[in-house]
Order: sequence, then structure tokens, then C-alpha cells
Amino acid sequence: MKQPFICIATLALLFAACKKDDAPASVPVTKYLQSFISDAGDSTAIEFNMDKSVYRLLRFGNDKSFRATIPAYESGTGNITSVTVSIDPLTYSVYEHQILTYTKANLLSTISFYGYDGSLEYIDSLSYSSSGKLDTIYYFKFNYETDKNELRSKFIHTWDAKGNIVKQEEISMTEPADKTVTTYTYDDKINPALKLKGFYLTNFGEDEVAGLLSANNILTSAAVNSGKGSTLSVNNTYKYDADKYPVNVVTRSMQQYTGQDLHTDSVMLKLNYGK
Repeated sequence: MKQPFICIATLALLFAACKKDDAPASVPVTKYLQSFISDAGDSTAIEFNMDKSVYRLLRFGNDKSFRATIPAYESGTGNITSVTVSIDPLTYSVYEHQILTYTKANLLSTISFYGYDGSLEYIDSLSYSSSGKLDTIYYFKFNYETDKNELRSKFIHTWDAKGNIVKQEEISMTEPADKTVTTYTYDDKINPALKLKGFYLTNFGEDEVAGLLSANNILTSAAVNSGKGSTLSVNNTYKYDADKYPVNVVTRSMQQYTGQDLHTDSVMLKLNYGK
């Protein structure tokens, strides 16, 4: 964040200029997230191509489960055109989970999601503001009885001047009273997700875009659902390294439905980097 400087004397200004010339320039350090591990025993490892784009994500569950997510890039544009998934530790057996299309302006247009059996599950259609920021996600569910894609809900995003999504509105198109509004606050540090080409799409979820696309790291989120009468609040506490990258985060959440007990949870993640 830029801070205003008030100079009260010309001598002070000249002294500051000399000191600035003598001091070495500060060069931002670029690091790449390589893995993150939870205190519950779940972990994710990230493997890279030579250009530092994501080659694949390997997720290991504390229940001995495994999932590999592998993006395929288009030659020339570098766009991800599909994402395959494997639950085979040797990744011999895979299925196509996502098919992606783009606009003429090279913006992601649609993501079609498929199940293990190859059946179409749903489609996300994305629209953008005049500045190229993600504005709305339209969620279409495929109806096999009518053989049509039906619009079920939409997600509207509000950005601040710092490049962070500060509000998401999830609006049901089938139940008008069902609406969830989530507001976010952020720190002023580097969001490591933005440094990884391909990470956004290999982790894509309608409720995940704030953490994946915002310039900074989410401190708090508060979601209120007017239809179901539920609230969910999340508080993240970070520890940063000398280069201002988060290396530890403790996530505390509280969720409650009308007339039910409050449910609380806490998870700690350790993040590891490479260059």
C-alpha cells in the first residue's frame, strides 16, 4: 500500500534522496508453492513443468485415499483445455473431469464437469467485467430427462481496487428465496495461488474463486444464507516468512443453522515453497 510522505524541509528531502540512491533496490522474491500439509494428516504436493506451470497435483488423504489432478495445456496459447483425474497412485487409469473453452479475448468461457463414467454433471459459464475481472459464474445442471442444461444458480462477484473479491452473492434460480451472501476481508501479503499457472483451474470451485483469484490472502469470510437460515464464519490466522509469503495458517470456522447447535472446527496448514 502506498503511503503519503510529508517533507517539512528541503534538507530532509535531499538527505532521503541520497540514502535512496545509496541503498540497494528491493527486488520482490518469487516463490512457488510446492506442498501443503494439514494437522489432520491430509497433504497436497504440486509438480511443475519446466515453465513453472502446474504439471499435476497429488492429494494424499489421512484415510490413505489418493487423487491426482492433471491439466493439459494448448500449444501456443498455454490455455488449459482439459483436466484429467486419477485415483490410481500410478496414474495409469484416468478420466476426463473438465473440458474448458475460451473467448476470442482468451478469457475462460465455460468449464464442463464430467463424472467417473464420462457423464456430463454440470457446466459453469463465466462472464467478465470490462476490465477483465470475473463477474458472474452461471451454474448449469444437465437434465438427462429433458436433455438440456438448466440454469440452477449464479455467483456474482464484487472486487475492490486492490484486486480482491470482497463479496460473492450466490443466487438460486429455482428457489428465489435461497440466496447466500459471503463477504471477505484480506491481509496485505502475497497470495501464493496467483504465482502458479494452472493452479486456479485444477482447484476450481464456485466457492473457491475468492481465495484463488484475489491478490491477497483471506483473513475472514462471513456467509449468510437467507433461505436455509444458516451462517458460516471463517477466520484465518497466518504466519509469514521473511519474504512475506504465508507459511502457516490456522483456519477456525463456526457454522450454525436456525434452531440447531453451533458447530466449530479448526484446521492448521503448513505451506512449503521452492524457487
